[in-house]
Amino acid sequence: MAKSFSYDFYFNSSPTKKSVGDVENEENILVLAPFTKRPKINFGKIKINDSANRSLVLINSQTNDLDVVISSEELKINNIELKIEKGKSTTLKLTWQPNRPGNFNFVLQIEAINIPKLKFVVSAFGVCCEPTTKKCIRKPLKSIQTSENKQNSSFENTKKLAKPIVFDDANSKENLA
Repeated sequence: MAKSFSYDFYFNSSPTKKSVGDVENEENILVLAPFTKRPKINFGKIKINDSANRSLVLINSQTNDLDVVISSEELKINNIELKIEKGKSTTLKLTWQPNRPGNFNFVLQIEAINIPKLKFVVSAFGVCCEPTTKKCIRKPLKSIQTSENKQNSSFENTKKLAKPIVFDDANSKENLA
């Protein structure tokens, strides 16, 4: 008698939908090793002269300590030198403050000085928009009154509104109450 085996396989071939998460808290990690995936730093959408802060974690997976030089013209980083011990990591804080509207793409260059050919180019991008201005909802006044006319008209209005109450005797006071 032969035994039969049945295996059930399920495949999900529909594409996964990428969720729009919190860009500000997104973790950007770069492992300093050849052929590693480079992160793309998203600064998101900000207004002119506002600033966006992101962080980049650099992990040294080499067997030696690394002397690293970091530079980027757009982020105003000029040859910052770091020493990352073997098996350790360091966090790099990045700030972008655009001064004109538009879509921006820029790069962050990371190079290990003591290991030849260990260079990385990390791309970053962001959108800068102009601040929104509120439109005036109130209509302008049609005529301008002088301060003397305003005082006279307000005094006349109070005369018309206020009428004195005169009590003749005690009985009329009780009728009002």
